[in-house]
Amino acid sequence: MTQLEIAAFLKEGALLRIPSSLGASASVDSEAQVLIWSGPFKSQEDKNSQEFSVAYQDFFGSQSTQLLANKATLISVKDLKKACNAYLAENSAEKPSLNRKDFQEPELSKFQEAFQVIQGKIHRGEVEKAVPVVFAESSKIPKAGDRAKLLDHVLEAFHELYVFGFWNEEQGMIGATPETLFHLKENKIQSMALAGTAPKGDESRLSLLKDPKEMHEHQLVLSDIQERLSKWGAPQISATEIVEYPSLSHLRTKITVQASSVTPQEIIKSLHPTPALGVSPRNYGYQWMRELSYQAERNLFGAPITFRISSNETLSLVAIRNLHWHSGKSFIGSGCGLVASSDLQREWKELATKRETVFKVLGL
Repeated sequence: MTQLEIAAFLKEGALLRIPSSLGASASVDSEAQVLIWSGPFKSQEDKNSQEFSVAYQDFFGSQSTQLLANKATLISVKDLKKACNAYLAENSAEKPSLNRKDFQEPELSKFQEAFQVIQGKIHRGEVEKAVPVVFAESSKIPKAGDRAKLLDHVLEAFHELYVFGFWNEEQGMIGATPETLFHLKENKIQSMALAGTAPKGDESRLSLLKDPKEMHEHQLVLSDIQERLSKWGAPQISATEIVEYPSLSHLRTKITVQASSVTPQEIIKSLHPTPALGVSPRNYGYQWMRELSYQAERNLFGAPITFRISSNETLSLVAIRNLHWHSGKSFIGSGCGLVASSDLQREWKELATKRETVFKVLGL
Protein backbone atom coordinates (compact mmCIF):
# COMPACT_ATOMS: atom_id res chain seq x y z
CA MET A 1 0.00 0.00 0.00
CA THR A 2 1.20 3.50 -0.75
CA GLN A 3 1.30 6.16 1.96
CA LEU A 4 -1.71 7.80 0.36
CA GLU A 5 -3.67 4.55 0.41
CA ILE A 6 -2.84 3.67 4.02
CA ALA A 7 -3.67 7.23 5.14
CA ALA A 8 -7.11 7.02 3.48
CA PHE A 9 -7.70 3.57 4.98
CA LEU A 10 -6.78 4.72 8.52
CA LYS A 11 -9.08 7.71 8.20
CA GLU A 12 -12.11 5.66 7.16
CA GLY A 13 -11.96 1.94 6.62
CA ALA A 14 -12.90 -1.61 7.52
CA LEU A 15 -11.10 -4.93 7.66
CA LEU A 16 -11.72 -8.63 8.17
CA ARG A 17 -9.19 -11.37 8.77
CA ILE A 18 -10.80 -14.75 8.18
CA PRO A 19 -9.59 -17.91 9.93
CA SER A 20 -8.70 -20.64 7.47
CA SER A 21 -10.94 -23.09 9.36
CA LEU A 22 -13.99 -21.20 8.08
CA GLY A 23 -13.25 -22.36 4.56
CA ALA A 24 -14.19 -18.96 3.18
CA SER A 25 -13.14 -18.13 -0.36
CA ALA A 26 -11.06 -15.19 0.81
CA SER A 27 -8.68 -17.25 2.91
CA VAL A 28 -7.41 -19.93 0.56
CA ASP A 29 -3.88 -18.57 0.50
CA SER A 30 -1.40 -20.31 2.79
CA GLU A 31 -0.30 -16.93 4.14
CA ALA A 32 -2.71 -15.10 6.43
CA GLN A 33 -4.70 -12.55 4.50
CA VAL A 34 -7.11 -9.77 5.31
CA LEU A 35 -9.88 -8.06 3.37
CA ILE A 36 -9.79 -4.28 3.60
CA TRP A 37 -12.23 -1.61 2.50
CA SER A 38 -11.25 2.05 2.26
CA GLY A 39 -13.67 4.94 2.56
CA PRO A 40 -15.38 7.12 1.87
CA PHE A 41 -18.33 4.88 2.67
CA LYS A 42 -21.76 5.53 1.21
CA SER A 43 -24.78 4.85 3.41
CA GLN A 44 -27.34 2.57 1.75
CA GLU A 45 -30.91 3.80 2.13
CA ASP A 46 -32.43 0.43 1.22
CA LYS A 47 -32.15 -1.57 4.45
CA ASN A 48 -32.62 -4.84 2.53
CA SER A 49 -30.04 -4.09 -0.13
CA GLN A 50 -27.56 -6.86 -0.87
CA GLU A 51 -25.07 -4.25 -2.09
CA PHE A 52 -23.08 -3.32 1.00
CA SER A 53 -19.56 -3.68 2.32
CA VAL A 54 -20.12 -3.58 6.06
CA ALA A 55 -23.27 -3.34 8.18
CA TYR A 56 -23.68 -2.74 11.90
CA GLN A 57 -26.35 -1.88 14.42
CA ASP A 58 -26.76 -0.83 18.02
CA PHE A 59 -27.16 -3.79 20.37
CA PHE A 60 -30.60 -2.56 21.43
CA GLY A 61 -31.51 -1.42 17.91
CA SER A 62 -33.49 -3.21 15.24
CA GLN A 63 -32.12 -1.71 12.02
CA SER A 64 -28.65 -2.06 10.53
CA THR A 65 -26.66 0.78 9.07
CA GLN A 66 -25.31 -0.46 5.73
CA LEU A 67 -22.23 1.10 4.24
CA LEU A 68 -20.90 0.65 0.72
CA ALA A 69 -17.28 1.25 -0.23
CA ASN A 70 -15.13 0.45 -3.23
CA LYS A 71 -14.42 -3.21 -3.88
CA ALA A 72 -12.53 -4.92 -1.08
CA THR A 73 -8.80 -5.45 -1.44
CA LEU A 74 -7.19 -8.72 -0.37
CA ILE A 75 -3.82 -8.09 1.22
CA SER A 76 -1.48 -10.21 3.29
CA VAL A 77 -1.30 -9.56 7.00
CA LYS A 78 2.43 -9.08 6.57
CA ASP A 79 1.95 -6.29 4.01
CA LEU A 80 -0.76 -4.52 6.01
CA LYS A 81 1.39 -4.53 9.14
CA LYS A 82 4.27 -3.20 7.08
CA ALA A 83 2.08 -0.38 5.76
CA CYS A 84 0.88 0.52 9.26
CA ASN A 85 4.42 0.70 10.59
CA ALA A 86 5.58 2.75 7.61
CA TYR A 87 2.73 5.18 8.26
CA LEU A 88 3.80 5.58 11.89
CA ALA A 89 7.44 6.07 10.90
CA GLU A 90 6.61 8.76 8.34
CA ASN A 91 3.95 10.62 10.36
CA SER A 92 5.57 11.60 13.64
CA ALA A 93 2.67 13.94 14.45
CA GLU A 94 0.42 10.86 14.57
CA LYS A 95 2.33 9.22 17.40
CA PRO A 96 -0.03 6.79 19.23
CA SER A 97 -1.20 8.10 22.59
CA LEU A 98 -3.95 5.72 23.74
CA ASN A 99 -2.80 3.25 26.39
CA ARG A 100 -3.96 1.16 29.33
CA LYS A 101 -3.65 3.88 31.97
CA ASP A 102 -6.24 5.96 30.11
CA PHE A 103 -8.99 3.47 31.04
CA GLN A 104 -11.04 3.51 34.22
CA GLU A 105 -12.13 0.04 35.27
CA PRO A 106 -15.80 -0.76 36.01
CA GLU A 107 -17.14 -0.76 39.57
CA LEU A 108 -18.08 -3.98 41.34
CA SER A 109 -20.94 -2.26 43.19
CA LYS A 110 -22.67 -1.34 39.91
CA PHE A 111 -22.24 -4.84 38.52
CA GLN A 112 -23.60 -6.26 41.76
CA GLU A 113 -26.77 -4.20 41.35
CA ALA A 114 -27.33 -5.65 37.87
CA PHE A 115 -26.45 -9.14 39.15
CA GLN A 116 -29.11 -8.91 41.86
CA VAL A 117 -31.81 -7.63 39.49
CA ILE A 118 -31.15 -10.49 37.07
CA GLN A 119 -31.01 -13.11 39.82
CA GLY A 120 -34.35 -11.83 41.08
CA LYS A 121 -35.88 -12.36 37.64
CA ILE A 122 -34.34 -15.83 37.43
CA HIS A 123 -35.65 -16.91 40.84
CA ARG A 124 -39.13 -15.56 40.02
CA GLY A 125 -39.11 -17.71 36.89
CA GLU A 126 -39.21 -14.74 34.50
CA VAL A 127 -35.95 -15.62 32.72
CA GLU A 128 -33.46 -18.48 32.83
CA LYS A 129 -30.42 -16.51 31.73
CA ALA A 130 -29.34 -12.95 31.01
CA VAL A 131 -26.01 -11.41 30.01
CA PRO A 132 -24.99 -8.10 31.61
CA VAL A 133 -21.87 -6.29 30.43
CA VAL A 134 -19.44 -3.89 32.07
CA PHE A 135 -16.96 -1.48 30.52
CA ALA A 136 -13.53 -0.03 31.09
CA GLU A 137 -13.84 3.53 29.80
CA SER A 138 -11.49 6.22 28.50
CA SER A 139 -12.09 9.87 27.61
CA LYS A 140 -9.69 9.46 24.65
CA ILE A 141 -10.47 7.94 21.26
CA PRO A 142 -7.96 6.40 18.84
CA LYS A 143 -6.72 8.70 16.09
CA ALA A 144 -5.12 7.49 12.85
CA GLY A 145 -1.77 6.75 14.50
CA ASP A 146 -3.46 4.81 17.30
CA ARG A 147 -5.41 2.82 14.74
CA ALA A 148 -2.20 1.91 12.90
CA LYS A 149 -0.68 0.67 16.17
CA LEU A 150 -3.83 -1.22 17.19
CA LEU A 151 -4.00 -2.94 13.80
CA ASP A 152 -0.33 -3.87 13.94
CA HIS A 153 -0.97 -5.70 17.22
CA VAL A 154 -4.41 -7.20 16.60
CA LEU A 155 -3.32 -8.75 13.29
CA GLU A 156 -1.02 -10.97 15.37
CA ALA A 157 -4.02 -12.36 17.30
CA PHE A 158 -4.52 -16.11 17.64
CA HIS A 159 -5.23 -17.53 14.18
CA GLU A 160 -8.70 -18.88 15.05
CA LEU A 161 -10.01 -15.45 16.08
CA TYR A 162 -11.85 -13.22 13.62
CA VAL A 163 -9.89 -9.96 13.49
CA PHE A 164 -12.24 -7.19 12.42
CA GLY A 165 -12.84 -3.47 12.48
CA PHE A 166 -14.45 -0.46 10.94
CA TRP A 167 -14.08 3.25 11.69
CA ASN A 168 -14.60 6.80 10.58
CA GLU A 169 -13.99 10.16 12.25
CA GLU A 170 -16.92 9.75 14.67
CA GLN A 171 -16.89 6.12 15.76
CA GLY A 172 -15.32 2.77 15.22
CA MET A 173 -14.36 -0.65 16.50
CA ILE A 174 -11.26 -2.87 16.34
CA GLY A 175 -11.07 -6.33 17.86
CA ALA A 176 -10.67 -10.09 17.59
CA THR A 177 -13.82 -12.07 18.31
CA PRO A 178 -14.19 -15.85 18.64
CA GLU A 179 -17.91 -15.72 17.83
CA THR A 180 -19.86 -15.62 14.58
CA LEU A 181 -23.55 -14.88 14.36
CA PHE A 182 -23.58 -16.63 11.00
CA HIS A 183 -21.63 -17.38 7.84
CA LEU A 184 -23.80 -17.45 4.72
CA LYS A 185 -22.39 -18.85 1.49
CA GLU A 186 -24.90 -19.22 -1.32
CA ASN A 187 -27.80 -20.54 0.81
CA LYS A 188 -25.85 -22.53 3.39
CA ILE A 189 -26.07 -21.00 6.86
CA GLN A 190 -23.41 -21.82 9.45
CA SER A 191 -23.82 -20.54 12.99
CA MET A 192 -22.56 -21.48 16.44
CA ALA A 193 -23.48 -21.58 20.08
CA LEU A 194 -20.51 -20.12 21.94
CA ALA A 195 -21.31 -19.97 25.64
CA GLY A 196 -19.63 -21.31 28.73
CA THR A 197 -16.24 -19.88 29.63
CA ALA A 198 -13.30 -20.74 31.86
CA PRO A 199 -9.89 -19.09 32.33
CA LYS A 200 -7.12 -21.35 31.08
CA GLY A 201 -4.89 -22.83 33.76
CA ASP A 202 -7.42 -22.52 36.60
CA GLU A 203 -7.11 -25.93 38.23
CA SER A 204 -9.91 -25.17 40.69
CA ARG A 205 -12.46 -25.26 37.85
CA LEU A 206 -14.17 -28.35 36.49
CA SER A 207 -13.76 -29.19 32.83
CA LEU A 208 -16.29 -27.10 30.90
CA LEU A 209 -17.93 -30.27 29.60
CA LYS A 210 -18.47 -31.43 33.20
CA ASP A 211 -19.43 -28.09 34.73
CA PRO A 212 -23.24 -28.07 35.30
CA LYS A 213 -23.48 -24.27 35.32
CA GLU A 214 -21.52 -23.81 32.09
CA MET A 215 -23.25 -26.69 30.30
CA HIS A 216 -26.69 -25.37 31.29
CA GLU A 217 -25.81 -21.92 30.00
CA HIS A 218 -24.51 -23.43 26.75
CA GLN A 219 -27.61 -25.55 26.21
CA LEU A 220 -29.89 -22.52 26.55
CA VAL A 221 -27.99 -20.78 23.77
CA LEU A 222 -27.83 -23.86 21.56
CA SER A 223 -31.55 -24.64 21.86
CA ASP A 224 -32.47 -21.06 21.02
CA ILE A 225 -30.30 -20.81 17.89
CA GLN A 226 -31.43 -24.23 16.72
CA GLU A 227 -35.07 -23.16 17.02
CA ARG A 228 -34.50 -19.84 15.24
CA LEU A 229 -32.67 -21.45 12.30
CA SER A 230 -35.19 -24.27 11.87
CA LYS A 231 -37.50 -21.98 9.86
CA TRP A 232 -35.08 -22.40 6.93
CA GLY A 233 -34.44 -26.13 7.21
CA ALA A 234 -33.41 -28.96 9.49
CA PRO A 235 -30.39 -27.84 11.57
CA GLN A 236 -27.38 -30.14 11.59
CA ILE A 237 -25.78 -30.02 15.05
CA SER A 238 -22.13 -30.90 15.69
CA ALA A 239 -20.79 -32.35 18.94
CA THR A 240 -20.20 -29.77 21.65
CA GLU A 241 -16.48 -29.14 22.05
CA ILE A 242 -14.06 -27.12 24.12
CA VAL A 243 -12.21 -24.55 22.04
CA GLU A 244 -9.09 -23.06 23.54
CA TYR A 245 -7.73 -19.57 22.98
CA PRO A 246 -4.63 -18.04 24.59
CA SER A 247 -6.35 -16.96 27.85
CA LEU A 248 -9.81 -18.50 27.79
CA SER A 249 -11.61 -21.71 26.91
CA HIS A 250 -15.18 -21.81 25.57
CA LEU A 251 -17.85 -24.37 24.85
CA ARG A 252 -18.82 -24.34 21.18
CA THR A 253 -21.39 -26.21 19.12
CA LYS A 254 -21.60 -25.61 15.37
CA ILE A 255 -24.97 -25.47 13.63
CA THR A 256 -25.58 -25.74 9.88
CA VAL A 257 -28.74 -25.28 7.83
CA GLN A 258 -29.20 -25.58 4.08
CA ALA A 259 -31.82 -22.97 3.15
CA SER A 260 -33.64 -22.60 -0.15
CA SER A 261 -33.50 -18.81 -0.08
CA VAL A 262 -32.44 -16.37 2.63
CA THR A 263 -30.88 -12.91 2.99
CA PRO A 264 -28.35 -11.68 5.56
CA GLN A 265 -30.91 -9.22 6.93
CA GLU A 266 -33.42 -12.00 7.57
CA ILE A 267 -30.87 -14.02 9.52
CA ILE A 268 -29.76 -11.03 11.61
CA LYS A 269 -33.37 -10.19 12.46
CA SER A 270 -34.04 -13.77 13.48
CA LEU A 271 -30.88 -14.43 15.51
CA HIS A 272 -29.86 -11.17 17.19
CA PRO A 273 -29.43 -11.15 20.09
CA THR A 274 -28.87 -14.81 20.90
CA PRO A 275 -28.90 -15.77 24.60
CA ALA A 276 -25.11 -15.77 24.38
CA LEU A 277 -25.36 -11.95 24.72
CA GLY A 278 -29.04 -11.38 25.44
CA VAL A 279 -31.80 -13.13 27.40
CA SER A 280 -33.30 -16.60 27.57
CA PRO A 281 -36.14 -17.17 26.89
CA ARG A 282 -36.37 -14.61 24.09
CA ASN A 283 -40.07 -13.98 24.48
CA TYR A 284 -39.43 -12.13 27.74
CA GLY A 285 -37.60 -9.45 25.77
CA TYR A 286 -34.29 -7.77 26.49
CA GLN A 287 -34.94 -4.03 26.33
CA TRP A 288 -35.40 -3.98 30.13
CA MET A 289 -31.66 -4.60 30.46
CA ARG A 290 -30.99 -1.11 29.12
CA GLU A 291 -31.95 0.30 32.53
CA LEU A 292 -29.28 -1.67 34.41
CA SER A 293 -25.85 -0.23 35.21
CA TYR A 294 -23.47 -0.09 32.22
CA GLN A 295 -26.02 -1.52 29.77
CA ALA A 296 -26.90 1.82 28.16
CA GLU A 297 -23.25 2.02 26.99
CA ARG A 298 -23.47 -1.21 24.99
CA ASN A 299 -23.74 0.65 21.70
CA LEU A 300 -22.18 -1.83 19.23
CA PHE A 301 -20.79 -4.22 21.84
CA GLY A 302 -22.28 -7.69 21.38
CA ALA A 303 -24.19 -6.57 18.30
CA PRO A 304 -23.73 -8.01 14.79
CA ILE A 305 -21.12 -6.52 12.51
CA THR A 306 -21.57 -7.96 9.04
CA PHE A 307 -19.16 -8.08 6.10
CA ARG A 308 -20.14 -8.77 2.49
CA ILE A 309 -17.23 -10.89 1.32
CA SER A 310 -18.57 -11.48 -2.20
CA SER A 311 -21.87 -11.53 -4.06
CA ASN A 312 -22.73 -14.92 -2.59
CA GLU A 313 -20.88 -14.87 0.74
CA THR A 314 -21.53 -12.90 3.94
CA LEU A 315 -19.98 -13.18 7.39
CA SER A 316 -21.67 -11.69 10.45
CA LEU A 317 -19.62 -11.49 13.64
CA VAL A 318 -20.73 -10.99 17.22
CA ALA A 319 -18.83 -7.87 18.24
CA ILE A 320 -17.15 -8.92 21.47
CA ARG A 321 -13.47 -8.72 22.54
CA ASN A 322 -12.91 -5.29 21.06
CA LEU A 323 -12.23 -1.63 21.60
CA HIS A 324 -15.07 0.56 20.39
CA TRP A 325 -15.39 4.31 20.47
CA HIS A 326 -18.09 6.89 19.95
CA SER A 327 -19.21 10.24 21.39
CA GLY A 328 -15.62 11.15 22.30
CA LYS A 329 -15.06 8.09 24.53
CA SER A 330 -13.52 4.63 24.16
CA PHE A 331 -14.82 1.42 25.73
CA ILE A 332 -13.55 -2.09 26.33
CA GLY A 333 -16.41 -4.32 27.42
CA SER A 334 -16.91 -7.80 28.79
CA GLY A 335 -20.05 -9.79 29.51
CA CYS A 336 -21.04 -12.89 31.45
CA GLY A 337 -23.97 -15.26 31.31
CA LEU A 338 -25.93 -15.36 34.56
CA VAL A 339 -28.03 -18.38 35.48
CA ALA A 340 -29.49 -19.48 38.81
CA SER A 341 -26.22 -21.03 40.01
CA SER A 342 -23.99 -18.05 39.10
CA ASP A 343 -21.60 -16.74 41.75
CA LEU A 344 -20.95 -12.99 41.94
CA GLN A 345 -17.20 -13.15 42.57
CA ARG A 346 -16.60 -15.86 39.97
CA GLU A 347 -18.44 -13.83 37.33
CA TRP A 348 -16.61 -10.62 38.30
CA LYS A 349 -13.29 -12.41 37.90
CA GLU A 350 -14.34 -13.78 34.50
CA LEU A 351 -15.32 -10.29 33.33
CA ALA A 352 -11.87 -8.96 34.25
CA THR A 353 -10.13 -11.85 32.48
CA LYS A 354 -12.06 -11.18 29.27
CA ARG A 355 -11.14 -7.46 29.30
CA GLU A 356 -7.53 -8.31 30.00
CA THR A 357 -7.40 -10.46 26.86
CA VAL A 358 -8.58 -7.45 24.84
CA PHE A 359 -6.00 -5.05 26.30
CA LYS A 360 -3.34 -7.63 25.53
CA VAL A 361 -4.37 -8.43 21.97
CA LEU A 362 -4.58 -4.73 21.12
CA GLY A 363 -1.19 -3.94 22.63
CA LEU A 364 -2.62 -1.47 25.15
